Amino acid sequence: MPHADTIQQLRELLAQRFPAPPARHGLFFSTGVPRLDDALGGGLWKGTLTEISTLAETAGCLTILNAVLCASARERRPVALIDGADGFDPQPLDAEILAHLLWVRCRNTAEFLKAADLVLRDGNLPIVLLDLRGSARAELKKIPGTTWHRLQRIAGQSAVACLIATPWFMVSSAHYRVEIQGAFRVTDLDRPVEQLFDAMDFHVVRRHGLVSAEAI
Repeated sequence: MPHADTIQQLRELLAQRFPAPPARHGLFFSTGVPRLDDALGGGLWKGTLTEISTLAETAGCLTILNAVLCASARERRPVALIDGADGFDPQPLDAEILAHLLWVRCRNTAEFLKAADLVLRDGNLPIVLLDLRGSARAELKKIPGTTWHRLQRIAGQSAVACLIATPWFMVSSAHYRVEIQGAFRVTDLDRPVEQLFDAMDFHVVRRHGLVSAEAI
């Protein structure tokens, strides 16, 4: 599980480990959670930003991020995780899963945005996970809408599927916004993952820019 502490190290890692894009078939990638795939119309769509959010102090987003990592590892598909607050805990995941992960650890939002721009522009990792859940609220409020639209254009050009976990909905260019509803906490994560999925409801509040009110 390589990780990068600086943008220069990240450039070097991308050049060394992911010199060419992998073969890509179909229009989307499975999240590993069938009901969320159904809510998204198949899974994480290539070339788009998908935003997920949940109530404070619940572990829904973390569970989904781990599910995507597990599903991608089964397909031997590399994934990048841009960790906005250096809060990712790899301990619960097997080494085989982590072997397919590029973990970019950021200390602030400025580093996060530079890393996200670089990895999305590179295009050689088919799925990019952006985790902003632990980032400083004041910093997140300063991110202009134009930044998200730029990242959407880059993802569209690179055909990368980008999943963004946020503490509240803020990604103005997201094609999908999904609120994850469920009552479990981080302390419940030792329960069987199927039980965690069963405890979730996926409320789609935006689909391709159109507001909807559908719970799955």
